[in-house]
Amino acid sequence: MSHYPSTRQLECLVAVADTLNFRRAAARLNLSQPPLSRHIKALEYLVGVQLFIRDTHSVHLTEAGTVLAQRARKILADMHQGVLDTRNAGDRPTGLIKLGITRVLNPSLFPNIEQALLAHRIEATVYETHDTSRRLTEQVVSGRLDMAVVAAQPKLPSGIRAKALFSESLLAVVSSNMKLPEDRLSFQDIPDAPLFWFKRQDNPLLYDLAEHVFQEHAFQPQFRLKPNYREALYAKIAAGEGLAFLPNSLASAPRSGIVFRQFNRVIESELKLSVELIRRTDNAHVHLDACEDIFSSIAPKLTAYQELKRGVT
Repeated sequence: MSHYPSTRQLECLVAVADTLNFRRAAARLNLSQPPLSRHIKALEYLVGVQLFIRDTHSVHLTEAGTVLAQRARKILADMHQGVLDTRNAGDRPTGLIKLGITRVLNPSLFPNIEQALLAHRIEATVYETHDTSRRLTEQVVSGRLDMAVVAAQPKLPSGIRAKALFSESLLAVVSSNMKLPEDRLSFQDIPDAPLFWFKRQDNPLLYDLAEHVFQEHAFQPQFRLKPNYREALYAKIAAGEGLAFLPNSLASAPRSGIVFRQFNRVIESELKLSVELIRRTDNAHVHLDACEDIFSSIAPKLTAYQELKRGVT
């Protein structure tokens, strides 16, 4: 018996950690829920600790699960990049598409691209990686990725073109123990607690936009660098160490100990993350136009869903 997890077990761990929902994680991996659950149980048996706490209403990571999920992402990313580097060193099959998606978004927003391409009668293998928008952009520029879904940028590198997809309003993510008004929030309702925030180089457009919005509303938060991984961020918020402003799609994957709260209509309309699809202008891959059409077709559905959510809450 191997003393190390299999690649599939790590993929299952990361999928459940990202979505905090076994059904969505199974769909992302093109599995049914029973084999996904078996992989997780086998992994817990192998490492000797519980990785998830699951009940009829929610799923969340244990501290041990958070640690292993962080390591698993790095292991899978290194393995994935090794495969891509090897393929780039030789003859590349035309049916291979290298896609990146920014990890600031809920991955369950997007369909299984391979299945969507099959609906267009296109057989292709899609290698998908998740990282910061800055790093994904660098990989598209270098040719290590064919295209990427990233946060919109004020200025694109030479030779890169972008297609706007959608935008998401930001929500306040706070400890469930934090006392807040029941109505939509203003910045004045936010307690004097650290705001987990990102470096400007990671998302300059949103950083500058937020700075302007904060100034307009006389909001002067105490910034603290946001952890690289969402589970670590959620754990710190649940522990009362601070709060965060995150895209509203993440609210569909709730976690014990934290709550997502909407801002008032004015702030909601101003504080938004814009998302775009980027690719090299000289990339002649035969299937990229079809991929772009798939992402363009889901963007209106996402926007309509977000408008519906805002209208009923």
